[in-house]
Amino acid sequence: MENLILHMREVLGTAFVIYTTTHCYHWNVEGPNFYEYHKLLELQYNEIWESLDDIAEHTRTLDAYVPQSMSRMIELSRVEEALPAPTGSHDMFTGLVMAHEIMCDLLLETSKIAQSEGQEGLVNFLGGRIEAHQKHRWMLRASAKPNR
Repeated sequence: MENLILHMREVLGTAFVIYTTTHCYHWNVEGPNFYEYHKLLELQYNEIWESLDDIAEHTRTLDAYVPQSMSRMIELSRVEEALPAPTGSHDMFTGLVMAHEIMCDLLLETSKIAQSEGQEGLVNFLGGRIEAHQKHRWMLRASAKPNR
């Protein structure tokens, strides 16, 4: 069970860093497609924000505590902070695509561990998170493509 708990903490830390990065990009995105990009990022950071509580609560159902500091969230994350922030939307989006790919891999890994531990409810929850991050990744990848 300890391995599952560690993975759930990594899921929370990684989601938190992706949330923060997405929100900061929302504030700083510029260019001719500003409004569309600004709204896309807002939709994504809101969806991720809503998931954080569920991730934490699923971790608590394993009778484990969740991280309580920003430094611990960053330490647990498999995605690094975007420092300094990219200046163009293309770089922002390609960085977020990679972050969502990392998150999908982590969620799949965590789901396999949950399955082996007989945590079917958690497996179902993680499947939903995989689907959400795959959709975010798809939308960002499509938005980063040059106009045709």
